[in-house]
Amino acid sequence: MNDRFKRFHTVWNYSSVSKVKHIAEEIGWQGGKNEIDRKFLSDLKLLTSKYCDMPFSDMKEKVDSFLKDENCIFLFLHIREPSEIRRAVKEFHAKSILVVRDNVPPIKSNEADKNVFDCNYDIYVINNGTIEELREYAKKFIEEEIGGNKFV
Repeated sequence: MNDRFKRFHTVWNYSSVSKVKHIAEEIGWQGGKNEIDRKFLSDLKLLTSKYCDMPFSDMKEKVDSFLKDENCIFLFLHIREPSEIRRAVKEFHAKSILVVRDNVPPIKSNEADKNVFDCNYDIYVINNGTIEELREYAKKFIEEEIGGNKFV
């Protein structure tokens, strides 16, 4: 993406677990990424989803803000659960992409991670080895998809 384009448009990233992480921090989560931490966040997300649909409602607010912002053209929503991915595709007219890393074994210890391959993705796999490689792929994806529309 050239520098002129970047000055006028921004890309947003938002995770379906963002608000859950905030709540988790309020009750003592230290930001860890080990198996216990991942399961805790997954369980907390499931609980808040069943109780009041909070994670999806929070994401919907982000999508609504994104659609009103004339300077933003892409919003990448980070979601792991297949049912929530399908819901986002339907409700937000989104495209789904599976991002994996060959050097990281699949995680099966929690509900959010263990079923991530059980979804029909629009773009099945992007294999990123480093964050820089993922950024380059994202730039290429955005450039190929731009057609005057905003994308979730």
